[in-house]
Amino acid sequence: MMEVYKSMERPITLLGIPILEFGILVCLFLGLAVLGAMARFILPIPGWYELICLCVVGALYAVLRWAAGADRPQFLASWLSFQLCSAQTD
Repeated sequence: MMEVYKSMERPITLLGIPILEFGILVCLFLGLAVLGAMARFILPIPGWYELICLCVVGALYAVLRWAAGADRPQFLASWLSFQLCSAQTD
């Protein structure tokens, strides 16, 4: 009988969510921060823009953590790959 190691069978998680979705979350936050920094050259962006970005990323993290705890599939990665790879029939 072959021995199965459960640690190898589990997906890799970081802070309670799958590592791929955590990477997408970090990229979202960095993208929002860079977008805000570039927009400050043209428009007067208020100082609480970063707080709004943190709240948006925090809310998405809470949703992803809830979805990971409920043993659902990787929602963010699935949705993103569907949007990028599906044929656009407009």
